[in-house]
Amino acid sequence: MQRGCPLMDTNYIICGLRNIGMRIVAYLHENNHDVVVIERDCEHRFLHTARSLGVPIILEDANLDATLQVANFCAIALIIIFLCSAMCR
Repeated sequence: MQRGCPLMDTNYIICGLRNIGMRIVAYLHENNHDVVVIERDCEHRFLHTARSLGVPIILEDANLDATLQVANFCAIALIIIFLCSAMCR
């Protein structure tokens, strides 16, 4: 196992569990892809749903390098970031 990358089998990182983000998590999970979720809101409405799928969840800010290292950013296939609409205005 590579140091600094504890989730070595992670193929996809989803940053932010919004409606579409949760749909993508479910799709990837159903198709046997390894996925990790990074969500900074510990009371987000989709956390329970993602946990019920057995998807690893990191409750941290995805803007921090340390968070991405924990999520195995050094060996992923794709990172998907969802911003809340207020941030895009």
